[in-house]
Amino acid sequence: MNANRNIVVIGYPKSGTTWLSRLVADILNCPLVGDWGFEGIDSLYTEGKERASNYRVYKSHHTSSQLFDSSKTSIYKTIYIVRDPRDIVVSGMHYFDFNALKKARLKRIGLKKFQASLIKDISAKEKKEQMMKAIFHGHKKLNQWLEMPWALHFKDYLQAETHFIKYEELLEEPERTCREMADFLEIEISLNDLKKSIANQEFTKKKQEAIALDHPTRTLLRSGKSGDWKKVLSAEDKKKFKLHLSQVQNFYNI
Repeated sequence: MNANRNIVVIGYPKSGTTWLSRLVADILNCPLVGDWGFEGIDSLYTEGKERASNYRVYKSHHTSSQLFDSSKTSIYKTIYIVRDPRDIVVSGMHYFDFNALKKARLKRIGLKKFQASLIKDISAKEKKEQMMKAIFHGHKKLNQWLEMPWALHFKDYLQAETHFIKYEELLEEPERTCREMADFLEIEISLNDLKKSIANQEFTKKKQEAIALDHPTRTLLRSGKSGDWKKVLSAEDKKKFKLHLSQVQNFYNI
């Protein structure tokens, strides 16, 4: 094997893309290079630079149509992680800066030092509404990677030779899920080595490491759980999900 085999791990924002990218790189014992399309730029997520391998792993939030136009680097395999959109809403509420545009505007006109008094805190309800807007319709103003609605983002990849992994199954049955992924990647790995990689990249462990090192990725790793939406979404919110995402019942019982 001479040329690099580049594997791109894709997902809608807040779907566990960083976690899975690191896990894939650990299983392959290869570097997680960083963000697809931004080669040469240091990434917060880079891991395992010292690993000698012909494999390379990249993380991406690109749409299917953007993926091949974003880099001249060849792609060997693609893996897509899909997460319950209701949990993406909750995770996004804690992660995204909902005042980013206002802050940028004040900075542009020289009023950055007044932003604390000019910008009001956004309520949890408004954050939830903005995240639901992103899931149902797309919300580029909140974040460029939220431009496409959740369902359209992953549906485009269903037509490609892409291996799909459900976030919830990776949590509940990591060994089976990773074994199926290894088969897709056409690699041989012992059960013992597979378990080691899963343990190395266990969510709580990685979060504790990031906190101990005061690493910026600590803000990416919040709870690593599924089902938080049950405590956050109202009955009316749930009705909206049924209305907008009834077509994805084969993935999630919305």
